[in-house]
Amino acid sequence: MTKAKNDFEYDVFVSYSHKDREWVQKWLLPKLESAGVRVFIDFRDLKLGAPLITELERAIARSRVTLLVLTPDYLASEWTMFENLVSSQSFRGDAGETLVKI
Repeated sequence: MTKAKNDFEYDVFVSYSHKDREWVQKWLLPKLESAGVRVFIDFRDLKLGAPLITELERAIARSRVTLLVLTPDYLASEWTMFENLVSSQSFRGDAGETLVKI
């Protein structure tokens, strides 16, 4: 059963390489949030001291969609591949929605 749009705490979980953090933090995040998108972003929303794997699973489960910031650094990162694996296991069949055009 697919969850309704309002059943999620966040609209989007942003998965990106930390080498792209400056662009994500200074450009992407402000664009999304100014459009009213509820964003889960690691540097702000992960619980300090909690196991990272548990926190990533929580982020993905509480987000309606996962946004991948595909760059060469993203494709080379082992952590982003883990996030992809968790996201694909959590697929809810609601892909294809456009949150905001940027």
